Amino acid sequence: MIDKRDSLTIKHDDNSVFADYSHKMATYGRDSVTMTITNAEDYIYYGFTKPINSIYVDITTPNGSEGSSALEYYNGSTYTTVSSLSDDTLGLYRSGFIRWDKDVTDQTTSEVDGSTLYWYRLLPSVDRTGIVFSGINLVFSDDYELSLEQPYISDSEFLGNESSHIKTHQAVKREILQKFNNQNYIKIDSDGNRQDITVWDLHELDEVSLAASYLALSKIYFQMSDNPEDVWGNKSKVYEDKFHKYINLARMSFDTNDDGIEDDSENKTPSKHRFLHR
Repeated sequence: MIDKRDSLTIKHDDNSVFADYSHKMATYGRDSVTMTITNAEDYIYYGFTKPINSIYVDITTPNGSEGSSALEYYNGSTYTTVSSLSDDTLGLYRSGFIRWDKDVTDQTTSEVDGSTLYWYRLLPSVDRTGIVFSGINLVFSDDYELSLEQPYISDSEFLGNESSHIKTHQAVKREILQKFNNQNYIKIDSDGNRQDITVWDLHELDEVSLAASYLALSKIYFQMSDNPEDVWGNKSKVYEDKFHKYINLARMSFDTNDDGIEDDSENKTPSKHRFLHR
């Protein structure tokens, strides 16, 4: 089930003709979208209800050679380049995180194809013809993070019929967010209503990425196991214990006022019951 609170609005600008792929790109590994992106005239627009500073792009069919990306935000009068862009996708050449500094103070909402949101637009430096996406959203870790712990985790023995572990990373995100919300990590909106947090309320992914990687490995090894006492079952339990250790020790920075800006008051806080206000 797609959680609209967790979804970006995704629009492809193909020479000023817009296509809306928000529903298909809201979750990973369920649907696919094929795009052709021509440098200097086509953009992918990402919109949300507040400023953000990272996305994860899952590409199942790459195209072309390595490149780079330009990412811009709207400052009230024009689109301007974000600072300190980190593009693991190499210009939409492969799956990966696209991240940037959360130090923008002049970003405003704007209307794109009938939707008024905080918008970002991305343009790769290399033309991409027939590139296939399986999702554009956010997760806490990826297969590269897993390979730092287990270099062979992307071998066919572990992947089965899947091309990556993106579905596992998505399941991990849901479980971690549910854990936070069960512990009363919630927001209180302007009307005094309790609201669950989403992935976009964590200022820094690095604060939970290691714990998320351990939980993903635990889930992968659990699926390999036929018996809780076999080698896979034991490995699953080891990584589950590591997950609980690191998530319980995490010091997290939440967007307590839900404005998308990392304020001085939103310091890293040890994992414990806490109300988030907006």
